[in-house]
Amino acid sequence: MKKLFILTCGLLLLFFNSNAQTKKKIRNVEVIFNTTNNDKDHDTYLDVSLNIHDFNDNVDYYLAKKDGIGGHWNNNSTNSVTLDLGGDYDLENYKNAFMKLHISPNGNDKWEFNYTVRITFVDENNQSHTLTKDFNGKILTQDNPDTSDPIF
Repeated sequence: MKKLFILTCGLLLLFFNSNAQTKKKIRNVEVIFNTTNNDKDHDTYLDVSLNIHDFNDNVDYYLAKKDGIGGHWNNNSTNSVTLDLGGDYDLENYKNAFMKLHISPNGNDKWEFNYTVRITFVDENNQSHTLTKDFNGKILTQDNPDTSDPIF
C-alpha cells in the first residue's frame, strides 16, 4: 500500500509539474532605433508601444509604451527608448504581442531606420533573461506614419 501511495504521489507531481505554466514576468522593455539614410526631424514625435490585440472586443491594448518622443535623430545614429510598463505582466500570456510605432511629423518627414526590441523578464526561479527581436528596413513618413511588427 505504501508503494502505491508513493507511486501515485510521484505521478501527480509529474503531471502538475509538466502542466505548470512557466512564468516570465516582464521587467523592462527597451527599443533601440538605428537611423539609417534619412533622419528623424526634431519636430517629428514618435509613439512606441508593445501591444496585444483582444479579439473579443477587437481592440489593441498596450503592455508598455512611451509617447511623444521628440528630438532630432541624425543619419547613422542610435537612440534608445525605455518603455513604461502598464502593469505586472507574464510574457507567456501574451504570445500575440506586437510592436506598434507611430510618428506625428510637423509637415514632411521621411525617417528610415532599423530597430531592436529587448524584453527583459524573470523566470519562476527569479533568473533574468532577455528576448531580442530585430526589425530592419523600416520607413515612416507623413503619408505612412504607422508600422506594427509581431514579437513572436
